[in-house]
Amino acid sequence: MELGLAGKTVIVVGGSSNLGRACCLAFAKEGSNVVVGATKIEDCRKVSDKCETLGNGKAMAVAFDATKLEPCEALVKKTLERFKRIDVLVVSIGWNRLASFLELDPKDWDWIIATNYTATLNLFKVVLPVMIRQKGGNIVTMSSIIGRKGDPHEPVYGGLKAGQINLTHSLAMEMAPHGIRLNVVAPALTMPENLEETSSDSVWRGAFSPEDQKALLENFEAMTPMGRIAKPIDVAHAVLFFASDVMSGHVTGNLIGTDGGIYMTR
Repeated sequence: MELGLAGKTVIVVGGSSNLGRACCLAFAKEGSNVVVGATKIEDCRKVSDKCETLGNGKAMAVAFDATKLEPCEALVKKTLERFKRIDVLVVSIGWNRLASFLELDPKDWDWIIATNYTATLNLFKVVLPVMIRQKGGNIVTMSSIIGRKGDPHEPVYGGLKAGQINLTHSLAMEMAPHGIRLNVVAPALTMPENLEETSSDSVWRGAFSPEDQKALLENFEAMTPMGRIAKPIDVAHAVLFFASDVMSGHVTGNLIGTDGGIYMTR
């Protein structure tokens, strides 16, 4: 089935690594024009170059800091100069540090807040006016299962991911009269299939020893009713569903959990 995404212009923030990268490639295969946004231009270009080989759309790499408003404004300007419109925004960035609340260094709070929530506010602030003028558009926010059910090892991150869900759903009500749909995808653990396909500053690089990563994978597989954790493409397909007016044209303010059923068991 054609998803109606060919020729659409899609911005994927956090597009250089893991889930964002998978989304970029999936949109490219559908023939979308893809803007790969992240902090390092070399990482963005690797993905945008790959996108150019997959479909009939074009791709562009933009390095910027989503935690600040002015760079977000520049991203929108560059996108409009190249592609004239913004049909889809995918917010797929975040940062976390595993620790109980009392063990978490308050110095880490600012960056967790900035990457998981302030960046979302900034991106909504600059993209929604464009979509209002266009009389339509789609936004997909990448939250987390931890935003739906708390975890003692991720208290600040979880609170912000819950905030992303509420913010997205609240704006879905406000933006519906403008023909703009906003929805949320909430993955559980989704490990990259190849570390070479992650950005140079990815949290997955050096975060775990091979032994710890194997134990983490086995632990999550054991608690997942479907018997395996998601692959990045599983998450990307949920994003495509929400972004497609063909598949979900009457869907807004909703959430898909790509967690293999873990949400039911926790």
